[in-house]
Amino acid sequence: TPAHTTGYPFYVTVLNIFQGLPLGNLAYKANIASAFWSLGCLLVLGICFWRMEHTLWSQVIAVFALGSAPLFWMQALRAEVYSFNTFLHSLILLLLLELIPQRASSRKLGALLLIFGLALVHHLTAFFTLPLVISRIGRTSKLWKIKHLSLGIFLIMGMAVLLFDPLRSQVLEPISTIHLTSFGKFWTYITDRKSVV
Repeated sequence: TPAHTTGYPFYVTVLNIFQGLPLGNLAYKANIASAFWSLGCLLVLGICFWRMEHTLWSQVIAVFALGSAPLFWMQALRAEVYSFNTFLHSLILLLLLELIPQRASSRKLGALLLIFGLALVHHLTAFFTLPLVISRIGRTSKLWKIKHLSLGIFLIMGMAVLLFDPLRSQVLEPISTIHLTSFGKFWTYITDRKSVV
């Protein structure tokens, strides 16, 4: 059972990939994962600035500004969910830029909805990108009307990772006092409104 709300089921699942590396202990591998996600965020941010400005200097300045920020640097060096969060948000930004009318496609819109769903599951700060996502969907309404049901499935697939915590709490022996035995407790748990006992 997860130690605290919201459990970060997507982060824990992805972190298991790094646990198979033949390097050091589990904490060291988790630190490597954070550095990897931070580097990925900087690479995606560089691509975003290339898409907007098409200049090398804009890329270098943007990547250097974020990469040298003390808070970003601190989160890149330790096992925390925030480096993964910045990576997911940079992917959302890139997909929003890719959905301008000249480059829009239903595949890119589906990818945006999938990543947005995963970001929502990962950290509630993804709600701050909701107006941008809704605005971009509105601007690509032709694509949305054609395949709105099938594209909506991508958002649901991303959010389906939330099922990881209640299923795990039913199968494994609890390691904390959190028991997700009802929908009400599960909802309270994932929205982090109060402690669940």
